[in-house]
Amino acid sequence: MLVSEILSNDIFALKKNDKVSAARIFLEDWGQQQLPVVDDNNVLGFIYHEDLNDARDNEQLDKYIKPYQVRLPHLEDHPFELIKLFAQTGFSCIPVMHGQKNKFAGIVALKQLIHALGESSLAQPGAIINLELSARDYSLAELSRIIEYNDQKIIGLFLFSTDKESNKITVSIKLNNTDVKSVLAALERFGYAITSVHQYSESPSDMSGRLDWLLKYLNT
Repeated sequence: MLVSEILSNDIFALKKNDKVSAARIFLEDWGQQQLPVVDDNNVLGFIYHEDLNDARDNEQLDKYIKPYQVRLPHLEDHPFELIKLFAQTGFSCIPVMHGQKNKFAGIVALKQLIHALGESSLAQPGAIINLELSARDYSLAELSRIIEYNDQKIIGLFLFSTDKESNKITVSIKLNNTDVKSVLAALERFGYAITSVHQYSESPSDMSGRLDWLLKYLNT
């Protein structure tokens, strides 16, 4: 998937000669905190909703345009680039560029990005295992070998810094199944510290054993 595949069909850029009244309407109707301003397919900057609070309806927008300080994404970029940009800026929508001259191509809204990620493998049923380890001990090849040996597959993986001083990281692994008892046992055998497990379901044999125990308890 590329950024070009999640461009909005509902949100459009403002023009520098638009009126404040029109900008207010668009910002409110589209539920955005800011919108890009474009002139001749060049992004001039952004109009922020809060900056228009005391503006007169018949004023033009050009005096309220604020420049941007970040590299804007291109059509060929991966959506993961958008995650970083949305986190850094706090924007609710981001203009997308194309070509060597960085011409305006469209807009991606934060809610569209979330929707796209929701349709990816990250949203598929499966357990999530969090491990804590030293950054120097992290090996995707070893983790994959352990997990695949136990008939599971990694469908998503994220790294988070836990403690910069000790160089500790959290490895969050999304698997393709919720029955991960054998994977957990294997990871523990190899010395991995499992900090949490989510969406974990017990195997049918475990559930059967608990049912047998319950029946014996009720019959005593």
